Amino acid sequence: MKQNPAEMIAKMARALGEDFHLMALDAPEAPLFLAVALPTEEGVTGLKPRLPAGRGLTPQQAMLAAGAEALELRASLAQHHLPDLRTLPRRDGIAMVAATDLVSGETVEVPAQEVYLDCAAVLGEPLREDAGSTGCAVGPDRDSAIARGLWECVERDAVALWWHGRRPGGAVATEIIDAHQPRLFWWLHQRARETRLIEVTSDIGLPAVVAVAADPDGRRVAMGSAARPVLADAALAAVTEMVQTEVSLDHAREAGDPEAAAWLAAASLTDQPQFRPGPERATPPLEMAGLLERLGGLGHRALGVEMTLPGDPLPAVRVLVPGLCAMRGRTQCPRFARLCPDLPPPTLPEPF
Repeated sequence: MKQNPAEMIAKMARALGEDFHLMALDAPEAPLFLAVALPTEEGVTGLKPRLPAGRGLTPQQAMLAAGAEALELRASLAQHHLPDLRTLPRRDGIAMVAATDLVSGETVEVPAQEVYLDCAAVLGEPLREDAGSTGCAVGPDRDSAIARGLWECVERDAVALWWHGRRPGGAVATEIIDAHQPRLFWWLHQRARETRLIEVTSDIGLPAVVAVAADPDGRRVAMGSAARPVLADAALAAVTEMVQTEVSLDHAREAGDPEAAAWLAAASLTDQPQFRPGPERATPPLEMAGLLERLGGLGHRALGVEMTLPGDPLPAVRVLVPGLCAMRGRTQCPRFARLCPDLPPPTLPEPF
């Protein structure tokens, strides 16, 4: 039976109660609802400050998304898996965790540092890999969580190839939003800021879209991105993330965040060629079976690791696709060199 949203929010709040407090975020000018999971004390987000947040077209959707982000973060922290991590086999002094090949079901050992946040520091190991959030996901069931994690891996790869590899994107008409969310479409077009949708789908074939907005002078740029089996769904998810980023940028700028300041100083809708899309493309849908087949044909293996904590109301997983690119400097790989030859190392700032 389908879970009632209010009941699921209550379950999340109970499960997260000692670590996070779910609350709505006031964003009166935004055409969607926002929420955050505020840490209850220092250390519950690991060794770095991290703030789970969510968005939705209803207040309940936003609260559910923020709760899911908090469950995902908590489940991905090495500190919550310490008893199991200490018993793992070692290779060259590095803990190895069992992952499952999503196609064959074969068990594959991968470094725990690629799976859990803060793992090297928590285990006292030499740092070989500093895991990020890419590929971590929760869902109403394990298959849904796996799909969301895999979409994110493919999205981050496509965005890295577009942003740092200068691979041209294709235009996506904003009317694609009007067909599903006319109020959001109207809001985007009645305000002074310009919004562009750019398709950045890679050779993998999963539809990926970047949404970008800026003031009339091309400054104060905000971005969002998403990959989904259908282009329209990717576009909508990218736009809602873009709006969420606009709010986050404003808060970060007011707080004097240096990363936000660097992005706002450098990013320009008019100066950077990535923001000038080419012709529209015809991109067909790509479901899970086809996505896994496409990745395999390109020589990439999709792996899943179970991370669900006892008592959590939703399953949590980490999906890894070795060999794919990503932002935050993860472009020093054969795939990037093959698809973006003759390019110097990335020098552009990372999007906020």
